Amino acid sequence: MSTEHDYSVGSPQYKWLAADLAEADANRAAVPWIVFTGHRPMYSSDKSEWSSHHAGAMLQTQIEPLLIR
Repeated sequence: MSTEHDYSVGSPQYKWLAADLAEADANRAAVPWIVFTGHRPMYSSDKSEWSSHHAGAMLQTQIEPLLIR
């Protein structure tokens, strides 16, 4: 996914990701692995970008629940 564009719940990218993950999940018998990546990390101790990775940051609140589901 692009972490440089809107990925908030309800955004076009969020809807695409949710649909793509649902399709991948439905095909787990044939392809058991689902690989997810984005440019920015969800968790990081990089102090220069702490505001993007601190507990409760946007990736964690918007995307992590979708990945867990």
